Amino acid sequence: MEFEDNDFFATNIKIIKLSGVWVGSERDHPFLRGLYKLYNIVIVIYFVFLFTPFEFMVLNETVSSLPDLMKNLNMGMTHALATIKVYIWFSKRTTILNICNTLSRNTKAEKIGDFDPEKITREDKVVKQMATLGFFSVACCVGSSSMLSSFYTLMFHSEDEYIYVTDENNVTTYIYDQQLPYSSYIPWDHKKNIFNFSCATAFQCIAVLYSAFIIVGQL
Repeated sequence: MEFEDNDFFATNIKIIKLSGVWVGSERDHPFLRGLYKLYNIVIVIYFVFLFTPFEFMVLNETVSSLPDLMKNLNMGMTHALATIKVYIWFSKRTTILNICNTLSRNTKAEKIGDFDPEKITREDKVVKQMATLGFFSVACCVGSSSMLSSFYTLMFHSEDEYIYVTDENNVTTYIYDQQLPYSSYIPWDHKKNIFNFSCATAFQCIAVLYSAFIIVGQL
């Protein structure tokens, strides 16, 4: 399915390409199509099969605190809906792009007095592009602000986050106890040191950014 540039949905298409669900067209070089496919596989495995299920794996750890539970459920359900949009995109991609092409195709209409269909369409395109970019900017702030806040603490106040923990065998361990931006299972010990914590923060926040790409791009 081909899609023309500089049309009504151009901004959405660019965001979809960032989100890792774009399928290269026949016009693209085979190497570029291969890169799209590799990018798709990496992002889908990372976001759909790893991060989103990991959020629900820690629900039992937040159930004792209603605010934490609501926060976890809110983020988890948002990303679950994004996962559904990924499925809909891949299963209905051709139909969606056909609709986009039809809606964005320039049509000629006669101007009658003050009624100017072409002017209305041009103005609507501007409003639509601005709304998409505005929504996209706000959505990206969720993951990026969390990452910046977490790394700010890590860079300037990390010494306050180290604590000593003594287990039942009276063995004392020095751990890095800064709170992660979001509640999710991390498949490595993120409290072992600053590097592990940094990787865990990036793992969470980049997934939230990709969620924004998917949700906004597939309006």
